Amino acid sequence: MLKTPPKINQIYNDITKKSAILDISEYGRITLNGTDALDLINRLTTNQLQHLAINSGCFTVLTSNKGRIKDLLYIFRQDEKKLLLITSPDNQTNVAEWIDFYTFSEDVEINEISAETKFISIIGPKCEIASKEFLTDKEKFTVFNSSIFGLPCTNFLIPNDHNSDLQQSATKLPDNSLLELIRLERFVPLMNKDFGEHNNPLEAGLKNYISFSKGCYIGQEVIARLDAYNKVQKLLVGLKWDEEIQMETGSSLSCDGIDIGNITSSLTFKSGGIGMGYIKKSYATPNSILLGTNSIGISTKIKISNIPDL
Repeated sequence: MLKTPPKINQIYNDITKKSAILDISEYGRITLNGTDALDLINRLTTNQLQHLAINSGCFTVLTSNKGRIKDLLYIFRQDEKKLLLITSPDNQTNVAEWIDFYTFSEDVEINEISAETKFISIIGPKCEIASKEFLTDKEKFTVFNSSIFGLPCTNFLIPNDHNSDLQQSATKLPDNSLLELIRLERFVPLMNKDFGEHNNPLEAGLKNYISFSKGCYIGQEVIARLDAYNKVQKLLVGLKWDEEIQMETGSSLSCDGIDIGNITSSLTFKSGGIGMGYIKKSYATPNSILLGTNSIGISTKIKISNIPDL
């Protein structure tokens, strides 16, 4: 664990073992309204959404026509005609514009609602128990369960003009490092850090959010070929090291003198470091030892701690 003040350690324990209330309004919010909303988003993303039940949700990857990642979305079906889309941090405008680009005669209205709402989440194994005391006036906001940072959560979408005890109870964090630690420990990649529009979902460890039996969607042929013909060239892997050496984004990864990849996310503390990075697929073996070298030429041994399912 990070060498941090006792209060931060308590928050870590609350999030990972109990629950904690966090304001995660940096995650974007979009609504799709109309009789064609579900069909449209099903034709633009990788997962099977056609039979998504009301008051349920799932993750799916929004892809380009080249099979590259536009975003990892959480889709919550509010009623027959209305969907709530949760985007990666500050990516709502890009997502809304992409969906609009592929909207023609469909009965769909796209609304960005991030600026007019707050997104508060109770995160941790006991989130559903902790959320009960805040459900007394739930008709005034949207409530749904999902996961974030690799942990279960109960989410509250609250209009800005509604004063909620939940907002006042949100834990204040000095920076993002604690949440970075939690997601890196659980091998949860993040848009615009560990994957982006230059990556495909398979190399980014997002295969669990792809249906290979659904009908056509944008980018499907490319992704299907990559999978069927084993054409994925690199993989996002989890990384750990035992020295207090900063391995910043872009630090190189090598094996036996061969450059095989680089780091995308990392945290360093007194007992070592943790991170993620892309390496050539042929080197992606759990517990293998690589050499990491940072921007000033300092190197350390790095172990592959996690690889995605393929």
